[in-house]
Order: sequence, then structure tokens, then C-alpha cells
Amino acid sequence: MKFNYYLIISTLICLISSCNQKAEINEAEIYSLINEVIFDDSIVVNNVCWNFNKLSLDKDMLKEFSNEDIEFNEKIKLKFRNLKVKPNKIIHFHYNYKLGDYAKIDSTCNENSVVHLSVPFVSVNRKKILIDIQYDCNCMLGGSGGKYLYEKIKGHWKLNKSFDEWIS
Repeated sequence: MKFNYYLIISTLICLISSCNQKAEINEAEIYSLINEVIFDDSIVVNNVCWNFNKLSLDKDMLKEFSNEDIEFNEKIKLKFRNLKVKPNKIIHFHYNYKLGDYAKIDSTCNENSVVHLSVPFVSVNRKKILIDIQYDCNCMLGGSGGKYLYEKIKGHWKLNKSFDEWIS
């Protein structure tokens, strides 16, 4: 029940923001976009590092966005430069577990298996996002990650391209 309520609220936030495409983005929308991607792409998330990764972009990644999107994200970068992952904001997702719980926030990020996320790079119309997702088992060799471009198609996020992917 809690998860259904969350999806309804997330959808309403995105619909409201889509009506005014120039609208400022807020923290709730950042979390909503991240959670929609996790859910739509079935990304396994149990534990999340408390600190958002910095998202560095190269020319190939920036080609996917308009100049207006790039300017918009300069504001996002400034606004959320000190944002930390807060409890009860990122959904816990795993194929074998009940939906509706939230991921645990890992305060050390170097002892357990943990997911590192970035604040996403978001198009003004909220139809494209680029997010850095890293899986770290903290076991020397055992992790993966990359930067992933998603496009919203028929109300769902679909992976379009991957950049800087790695596996160890």
C-alpha cells in the first residue's frame, strides 16, 4: 500500500512539473525521477551510499541534450551541490522482495555492498535523464557501473545509451 501511494505522489509531481516545463526542479522531483528509473528498469537497490556521486559529462553525453537543458542543469548542479541521500527517499528494489520499502542508507559506503547514485542530469521537459549508477561490493573485485541515458517513452523510462561502463 505504501508503495502504491508513493507511485501516485511521484506521478503527480512529474505531471505537475511537465505542465510548466520551465519550472524549477525541487528535491522531491529529484528523488521521484531516480525512483522511477529504478522501478522502470528493475535496478536492484538495497543499500545506497549517503553521498551522491558527482556526475561528470563529456561531449558525447552533452550531445544528447539541448543548450537549454545544459543551462537548466547548471542551476540544478548549484542548487543540489550539497544534497545528501536522505532516509526513506530511495526505493528498495529487488526481484525477490516485497515492493514498498526504502533502501537503507549506508553511512560508511566502504563496508557492505552499496549502490552509488548521482543527482541526474535532467532535460527541461523531463523526457531524458542521465544518471551515474555504481554498484560496489567493497570486496576488491566485484562492482560495475556507468552513466546511463534514459528516455521517457509512453510514461516509462527506457534505457537509451550507456557511457563509461565498467565491470571488475
